[in-house]
Amino acid sequence: MDTAESKDKNELSMSSVKEIWSECLRLIESEITPQSFITWFKPIIPIKLSNHELTVQVPSQFFYEWLDENYYSLIKSTIIAVIGSNVKLKYSVVIENEDSFAPTVATGFVQEPPEKLINLNRITNSAITQQELESFKKQAAKFQTQLNPKYTFENLIKGSCNDVALAAAHAVSENPGSNSYNPLVVYGNVGLGKTHLAQAIGNYSLEHKKVNFVVYVSSEKFTIEMQNKQIVLSCDKPIKDLRGIEERLLSRFQWGLTADLQVPDYETRLAILYKKRDNMYINESIISDEIISFIAKNVDTNVRELEGCIIRLLASASIERQKINLETSKEILRDFIRKKELIVSTASIEKIVCKYYKISTNDLRGKSRRQDIAHARQIAMYLMKTLTSVSLKTIGLQLGGRDHSTVIHAYNTVEDKLKESQSINREIEELKKELSFESN
Repeated sequence: MDTAESKDKNELSMSSVKEIWSECLRLIESEITPQSFITWFKPIIPIKLSNHELTVQVPSQFFYEWLDENYYSLIKSTIIAVIGSNVKLKYSVVIENEDSFAPTVATGFVQEPPEKLINLNRITNSAITQQELESFKKQAAKFQTQLNPKYTFENLIKGSCNDVALAAAHAVSENPGSNSYNPLVVYGNVGLGKTHLAQAIGNYSLEHKKVNFVVYVSSEKFTIEMQNKQIVLSCDKPIKDLRGIEERLLSRFQWGLTADLQVPDYETRLAILYKKRDNMYINESIISDEIISFIAKNVDTNVRELEGCIIRLLASASIERQKINLETSKEILRDFIRKKELIVSTASIEKIVCKYYKISTNDLRGKSRRQDIAHARQIAMYLMKTLTSVSLKTIGLQLGGRDHSTVIHAYNTVEDKLKESQSINREIEELKKELSFESN
């Protein structure tokens, strides 16, 4: 038998398959929005029609799943109208391999043998009870949503920094797709709770059966389907400042509500830290309220860093087996403490220097030339010149009525020592750290 004869006689020519598929597309186009048609049906390529099987190629597994979830009935009725009810539809999904693009048959939501067909005449297996089916749906939904179950409204601390965004999120989760906040855009810097808030909406909506299904995806996998679906977006800046996105999309995003997440205030930071301590079952004897207050006062960047402080302290307590008090906390958390411009007074510098070098105020201001006292006096003058806006004359007057040339000499002496001595550098850093705690 020659090659021509071996070819399946029931397989239509490619031109005929394209004509049939074009007729299907014409009917589908009349039923949906132009944007939906362009997005979800234009990319489909007809492959063959043979033995009552129509094979079409789609760009990705995600694409196939979306079609099956959202357009199954439309595709079924269209193919029945054009070809007949005894035709099965088979999807070929393009999967990107390292070497090439290789087509494979779509497997659906559950792993099946690769030759599984999508039958237009679906048959319900009577051996599967409704209860089993519902149980399966719940398990499948949990697997596919990509939601983290720990991100809930209950675990999110409310404060003035996020009250508007939180109220909007509650409204959206209660009535997704049918509220004034569509789309809801949440923006804020890294670590302020965008992910938590967005996923809390999804978790709440699923738990309270406001929707049947939620998918949490990045913008790379997201294509807008405007059929009263609720859209929640998060970004690190206002919509108007986004770059690299088409103007029509930016315009669409601004139809709904845009809510910003701000840095939490002191009271909110306290509440977050207490909540974290409770959630980790950490006893107050391990991390005291005094330490919590210190962290809340000095770490004012974002929620992640606040929680990171608790974890760092707990690690030090368990690994290094050291008792955590306020002083050890300051040392352990030195990398977390935000470097702020010191706002200090000459009086506070005088106080800290005397305490650090274990001398009296009279010694510091007096005429003694003893080496340790003279060194402390020079350090005090150096700090007053570099950390305050006080004049050289005023610094000299405060430290025993000395003139401005003495202050300049002290400053230059310390500057020279800093270039050569690690111990002097360490002294200056330790004094600045003490001054930062004093100013807070």
